[in-house]
Amino acid sequence: MHDSSLPGARLSLAEWFPFDEADIRRCLHHEVDKGRPYQRRGAVHDLRADKGGQRLIASVQGTRLRPYRVFVDIGKDNPVSLSARCSCPVAWNCKHAAAVLLEALVHPPAIEGTEGDPLVGPVGGWLHQLRQAAHPAAAADEIAYRLDHPERPGGSFALDLRVVRVLKTGGWGNDRTLPATQLQNPTAKYFQPADRSIWQLLRDPLGRSPPPLPEDPDLVDLLLHRIIGTGRCRWQDLASPPLALGPPRRGRLAWRLGHDGRQTIEIGLNDGSAALLPAASPWYVDPAAHLVGPIALDIARPLVGIALSAPPVTTAQATALRTLLERDLPDLVLPPPRTDLVEEIRNDPPVPTLTLANRPRRRN
Repeated sequence: MHDSSLPGARLSLAEWFPFDEADIRRCLHHEVDKGRPYQRRGAVHDLRADKGGQRLIASVQGTRLRPYRVFVDIGKDNPVSLSARCSCPVAWNCKHAAAVLLEALVHPPAIEGTEGDPLVGPVGGWLHQLRQAAHPAAAADEIAYRLDHPERPGGSFALDLRVVRVLKTGGWGNDRTLPATQLQNPTAKYFQPADRSIWQLLRDPLGRSPPPLPEDPDLVDLLLHRIIGTGRCRWQDLASPPLALGPPRRGRLAWRLGHDGRQTIEIGLNDGSAALLPAASPWYVDPAAHLVGPIALDIARPLVGIALSAPPVTTAQATALRTLLERDLPDLVLPPPRTDLVEEIRNDPPVPTLTLANRPRRRN
């Protein structure tokens, strides 16, 4: 929908051209806000369209005496691509180009060489959008979602976004990391509508790559449901079968004794065949059955994250903590730490050891 705050803005579908203000912002980013004052004060002159409506040509009065000359190419991609050249110092996709595109939405020019064609104008733009939606162009690449164990102890599960080559057989070929620039502004053709709905949940204002998972349990559930719904979610190896949504499985909170004698709380699964996907809303993955699903706990969902954030507890702290939990929070379904441990301090001299490990190398 066009910006109705523009003078003379009309709300007909696509007007004369198959783009709207959202497309301009997607391609020209913040230049839209810079170019809007130029359009509003009438700085765009001699606007015309040629090449069957695939190019806009106009002059824009800028800060210098001589107007800038702007050429905007309108691609037939889905979504539409907009690429502009300007005689100003910026030269490419500048605020003057944004002003021209905004002016075309408000006052669409006639398309040269199409006189007498009854389907030119709003109807032609609508038909173009209809064709693109009914027969979307097949992209050579698509996004794959690879799940893995946390990269560090106590962290959330790893979500690796990959761009994979789609083979003629329908399978996947070579893969590469999704560029960080696409995480901030997804304009590539391989972004499908389902990927954009996932991107909305992963948007990170700090631009981190990979982006962190949501801290809200409900958003984590929604994110994983959308990822699994693409049919492009894999566990560890992209060559493995796609993961499907499985039923909830029972889990429990339990204290684990560390090598230093301190206890930490973690989630245990009643089913030993599944692996834990720790997050604000914990899930499981069953590699053998190619299933992934939520973990059902007895503790209330808002308390799960707080419980799992408990610091390591020493033997002395365990006794005091158990007493306080039983006295102040008797209704809380949270197991107390173990108090039957015996702490033994040895004065033996330390013995240096060297441990060698062979870590399997994954293709991804």
